[in-house]
Amino acid sequence: MTRSLPRWADLVLIPALNLALAFLAAGLVVLFIGEDPVKAVAILLEGSLGSSYAIGFTLFYATTFVFTGLAVAIAFHAGVFNIGGEGQAMLGGVGVSLVCLAVPWPHWTLALPAAILGAAVFGGAWAFLPGYLQAKRGSHVVITTIMFNFIASALVVYLLVRVLKAPGAMAPETRNFATGTHLPFIHDMLGAIGVPMRRTPMNLASILALIAAFGTWVLIWRTRLGYEIRAFGHSEPAAVYAGIDPVRITVLVMVLSGAMAGCMALNVVMGTQHRLVLDFVGGAGFVGIAVALMGQLTRGGCWRVLAELMFPKERLMAREFGNRLRDLLDARFPGHPVGGAWGDMAGEHGASQAADENDTWNRLVGKAAGFTVKPQRIGSNRIQPRLEAVRAALEFLHAGEPGLLIDGPACPLLHAGFEARYVWTDEVNASGDRRKVPARPTPASRASTTPPASPPRAPARPASACTS
Repeated sequence: MTRSLPRWADLVLIPALNLALAFLAAGLVVLFIGEDPVKAVAILLEGSLGSSYAIGFTLFYATTFVFTGLAVAIAFHAGVFNIGGEGQAMLGGVGVSLVCLAVPWPHWTLALPAAILGAAVFGGAWAFLPGYLQAKRGSHVVITTIMFNFIASALVVYLLVRVLKAPGAMAPETRNFATGTHLPFIHDMLGAIGVPMRRTPMNLASILALIAAFGTWVLIWRTRLGYEIRAFGHSEPAAVYAGIDPVRITVLVMVLSGAMAGCMALNVVMGTQHRLVLDFVGGAGFVGIAVALMGQLTRGGCWRVLAELMFPKERLMAREFGNRLRDLLDARFPGHPVGGAWGDMAGEHGASQAADENDTWNRLVGKAAGFTVKPQRIGSNRIQPRLEAVRAALEFLHAGEPGLLIDGPACPLLHAGFEARYVWTDEVNASGDRRKVPARPTPASRASTTPPASPPRAPARPASACTS
């Protein structure tokens, strides 16, 4: 007979040990490629927790993953593996948008309850059918929820192109929500009580996420329904023998899970974008699976909430590396005009252009940096190729090679966004339409026009330089 670990070991020691082993493995990889693991961790922490600005962005992204992680956890307690959070979040965004567009809400305090209801109803309704098919027809929920993700994506595209698109707009997005529906930003709330904080997209939804985590704990561990859910998840035959209806539990946990995933839209659609756009979910439904498993689906929710903070750092790392790269350009080559940096390495403009950009990048710096980017054959907004490109550029500059600089209008594909989309902001024109504009000057506009004290070494074009 085996003895189980003490609760403190299961909840504290094992997760801490796993985290330490993960950092050790990552540190060995960094050490193997010739870099300093301690410095890498320092940059990681600085980029995500080093300032109120970084913390605000970290918690903003974590808020999204709290909702999708809780959605997975609720279903998993009943032994149901809901991996349809992506589609359920999309429909939740539709629900939020319809609520915000249909009524001229005078204040967000009135719009928020209705938006929560809309997100929960649409997300839960999208999860109802897979749950019903699992309970009544035996159709495995993993298969049906995967299929429903694609159906949800197509449905949202149709609605934004044919039904909800703003009149006269070119982009597939709704018109802007009324100001009365906008959730307050945390920096504004803190500023009202005299606590300074830099402007970030973190908004009231972050507080709602903590309330949702606590509410999930109460539901699962302090209610009769939660007991039935856990009993059904541990042993369906025993639960049936005890009088628990398997159909009711399966359908109910899927609806609750879908409702929680749908509430993710409060953070993005109602909190920051203030309109419904394509791909606002951005893979958060799938990240929620990893978040829930990393948090061990435990009671209390504290480990789960902390687990969310491990994922958004990669975006902030890209921003931090981009800032460092720009400073290196200004410091190493003062006065030298920079016509561009790298383009959209993640392929936001399509698969063929993404492959072209990756190929151009490799021809420009790959040989000298000893680090190339594998072409992506599908259009996506994944961050990893962008991080690889940033790392290659930093290695190239630290080695003292100036061939990274691009003169004039050459290599037009590399002009498309120095720090990718993460430092772009929305600009509203006179008609109320939004467009993306750089949130800060490009390296070309920042380059000093004052002659340097000592003329910089003339940048020699490497053999693999861009010739397009």
